[in-house]
Amino acid sequence: MNFVVLLRFLAISGALGLIPTTWLQFSFKLQDRRPYRRLFDVYASESIMPKVPSLQLSESSMAFNRPLSPQDLLSTNDLSIQICNNVLEDYSMTGNWQAAEQVICLMNERNISPDELTYSHILSAYLKGNQVISAEEQATEMIRAGYMPERSMLCALIVMLGKSDMPHRAERLFHRIVSESKNASSVDLYDAIITAWSCSSSA
Repeated sequence: MNFVVLLRFLAISGALGLIPTTWLQFSFKLQDRRPYRRLFDVYASESIMPKVPSLQLSESSMAFNRPLSPQDLLSTNDLSIQICNNVLEDYSMTGNWQAAEQVICLMNERNISPDELTYSHILSAYLKGNQVISAEEQATEMIRAGYMPERSMLCALIVMLGKSDMPHRAERLFHRIVSESKNASSVDLYDAIITAWSCSSSA
């Protein structure tokens, strides 16, 4: 009976990360004919392991099996910049810039100031939604606020401006980045502006 208790303790400890998984795998490499093999499998199964609840953004998001929408945020009393940024991150990955703009309007109504993540998620949503002018304006506003966008997004934006036959706007953004960034000598930025001009009919 004591061995059964030991097996249960080791199974639960391994599942909680208290004991290295590799040690458990070595210790319990039992043959199928061993009577305790099935006992260990039962104790290590999800059926008896404690369920760890997933972290919820707020009470209004509980039981939602989907990202929060701007309408969900309207009913959230404890709205914070962290909640807004989590929602904006979902929109940035899908390019849903319309919903992202609704979140920004709601933030303005609630007097919630954007931070670096907010600007970055909005810029990403514009880029993936092919909203070139809005993306350029967002990048400029982000730089003006004291935040430098990720280099990969800046390069993508410069090339998109060139492909949209707006190389002069691409070059203006390029010079602004160079003047504001401490690491503006990166080759990829220069490659991007060259590509922007080569893609444009104005070249």
